[in-house]
Amino acid sequence: TEGRWAAVKPAGEIIDSYGCGDSFVAALTFGLAGGMTIADAAGLGAQWGARALTYAGAPSPLDGPEPESKPRLEPAG
Repeated sequence: TEGRWAAVKPAGEIIDSYGCGDSFVAALTFGLAGGMTIADAAGLGAQWGARALTYAGAPSPLDGPEPESKPRLEPAG
């Protein structure tokens, strides 16, 4: 439905909500800067916000290799 998105289920146990909003905004901005549509960038933001729930503190793409189940920061195009 236009203007509504389903919640993204975290890929693991919920540990900490610290950094969820920051992770969402960072991925949203990254997606928009990379040419994604607003909907796709918001989806990327939601994936990273949900990922932040599974970490103590904020996650970082620099944490090392990511399993296939975790979203990657890659803009469309």
